[in-house]
Amino acid sequence: NTALTGLGAIALIANLVIAQTSGGYFDAPAATNALLHTWSLSVEEQFYLVFPVLLIVSLRFARRRPWAPAGVVAVVGLVSFVAAVAGSRGVSVSNSMLLAALNLILGFYSPVTRAWEFAAGCLLALGGRAVWGRPSRALSGLLGVIGVIGLGTSAFAIDDRTPFPGLWTLLPVLGTSLVILAGSSRNLVTRLLGSRTLVWVGDLSYSWYLWHWPFIVFAAEIWPTRPGVLVAAGVVAIAPAYASYRWVEEPLRRMPTEGLRPVRWVATLTVPVVAVSLGLLVATHLGFGSPTIRNLQDAALIQHAGERAGCDRIEPLSTRTALKCTWNSPAPGANVYLVGDSHADHYSEAVIGAAEMLNRPVVISTLSNCPFLTGFFARLEADWSVNSRCRAHTRDSLAYLTSQPSGTVIISNTDQMWISVKTALGVDENTARQARSEQREVLEVLLTETVRTLQSAQHDVVLVQDIPMRPGKYAFQPATCSVRDLLRGPHTCGADMPLAVVEPQQQPVRDVLAAVARATGARIIDPVPHMCPDGTCQIVSDGLVRMRDPGHISNAQSEALSETFTRAIG
Repeated sequence: NTALTGLGAIALIANLVIAQTSGGYFDAPAATNALLHTWSLSVEEQFYLVFPVLLIVSLRFARRRPWAPAGVVAVVGLVSFVAAVAGSRGVSVSNSMLLAALNLILGFYSPVTRAWEFAAGCLLALGGRAVWGRPSRALSGLLGVIGVIGLGTSAFAIDDRTPFPGLWTLLPVLGTSLVILAGSSRNLVTRLLGSRTLVWVGDLSYSWYLWHWPFIVFAAEIWPTRPGVLVAAGVVAIAPAYASYRWVEEPLRRMPTEGLRPVRWVATLTVPVVAVSLGLLVATHLGFGSPTIRNLQDAALIQHAGERAGCDRIEPLSTRTALKCTWNSPAPGANVYLVGDSHADHYSEAVIGAAEMLNRPVVISTLSNCPFLTGFFARLEADWSVNSRCRAHTRDSLAYLTSQPSGTVIISNTDQMWISVKTALGVDENTARQARSEQREVLEVLLTETVRTLQSAQHDVVLVQDIPMRPGKYAFQPATCSVRDLLRGPHTCGADMPLAVVEPQQQPVRDVLAAVARATGARIIDPVPHMCPDGTCQIVSDGLVRMRDPGHISNAQSEALSETFTRAIG
């Protein structure tokens, strides 16, 4: 991800690269991308390329309409702000490709949702004095204080749970705008910001921004248990920042623009970055020459067959989606259906392998974070539209299954929804419960109803017990596992876990599935004996990497479970 981001930064599209590779700004892969901070620089450069065009177009009409430039910027800013708010509230679209495109356009890194922040500064430059006049010294001071308070508040009020960019973005943007307005006269804020020390920091700030994040990322990797080191790393970054400011940034700023000298400078600065990024990219794809790293890369990076084919999606199971998500279709046997959340998707290889052994087609339709279950379900920390789409997905998929010829339906859901994730569950919204003990009672009722609904349509039903959860030090964390760690051995990325560690938490949910199976005659698949021989849940066993991430099994482990699924399906 860092290598790709380096190439993207040179091409002024680091924000788009990061959105496609490292994911959300607060996700684990993003936190380990040493060039994550270049996303904002690319958005800035994209603005510099587009904004002059807008000005040129608007100035053609400015002879008789002096408000035209400011008007164009205001309209663009308003559209961008609406897009940012819409993006922060989530987009409800059934087509997965369209949803991915909209998330890219309306996401955190998008220039579309950030243009209004630039527009705020443009409006200050184009029309601030005309609208505000020259504020009095007292008013300027008040505006400055309010702006500083807004900026200070935003530093603490906005965190990884805040929908951003969105309405909350108004706080730092308006705070910054007020501080700029306060600069029209001398007051407390301008005296403070105009002090020699803060002017020096301001001069250095661009170079410091470039250097601080790589230092913090590598410090976090080398000393992961010492949080204070991250602050120290940011301070230490001042040294290279000062060097690059004095001997790179300032000479470039003063350089004559004619002749070949600027071209030579650009080549000198960019060619090494491109070469190093390409070299790192090749080395990564080769697993740095280590079979251990190559195996773990395959386990962590290769998606399961269902997700890879686009079958883990918001669109419910239907005739159209079944056509796209069927494997072994020429087989003459009855269909096998795999449904559930991401803990169903990670059995894709197992079910496809079993279907091939049994000479039966298999249809996969899953939706991450959405259990396949009748009734009312809601994750309390998720947007209402996400919960609504989840319930619709299950309802419509179940309706489709009951209309199909008899086959076998495999249901697999994660236990975490009923153990560690804040959820509400009930027959309907009015009866939804949040208490774990009450939820398990409701879970048994709703899962029994789901199974019997499918059985009434002449389907066989197979329930899959969840894999053991891996809390704390036992979690397999490939996203934060370094090459240095992997060369020492795969167990450095997570420890083998005694099954007894998680049995007390998961056993009540396992008992629910067992009770439903007894009551309905459904069959049970339990992967635990295979994954945790002798009561120890291993990450790697005889070259088999069992886990893909802390909560999902690898493709290789899924394939290894094919015989287990074959026996259960029959």
